[in-house]
Amino acid sequence: MTVDYVAFRELNRPRYRRYARARTGDADAAERAVEGMLADLAVVWKEVLRSPSPAAAAWCLLGQNIEKCTRADTGSALHRVLRTELADTALLHLQLGVSLMDAADLMGVDVSVVRARLAVAEREFRPELAARYRMAWGGTVSRHMPG
Repeated sequence: MTVDYVAFRELNRPRYRRYARARTGDADAAERAVEGMLADLAVVWKEVLRSPSPAAAAWCLLGQNIEKCTRADTGSALHRVLRTELADTALLHLQLGVSLMDAADLMGVDVSVVRARLAVAEREFRPELAARYRMAWGGTVSRHMPG
């Protein structure tokens, strides 16, 4: 393993674990997903470094591994009602309280993309769904979401 891979892994592993735990609702599945993603990432690390956004490539691998480790009827309520990129953004920022800048950094996108995704998520997350899925935020809906 290269020093840059180890640094990337150690910087992001705790954040990936926190996100994966919230998305899967299962600590064991989250751990399998994160460790599987990091193993996959190590294999393609040289190619990832040549990509426009290594963080985006890693985020994509994380999503793929979470999908493998999560049953369709479990996990994040957000991911059952919103497109993945919208649900990811809402989960990070609204549920986990990750700043816009940190969410952008983690997903490998510009902060303007995070803002746009949150705006679209607000429009798509209908008030009746907000009431149904209030538990996604521990019983309350963020000021960013209708409900």
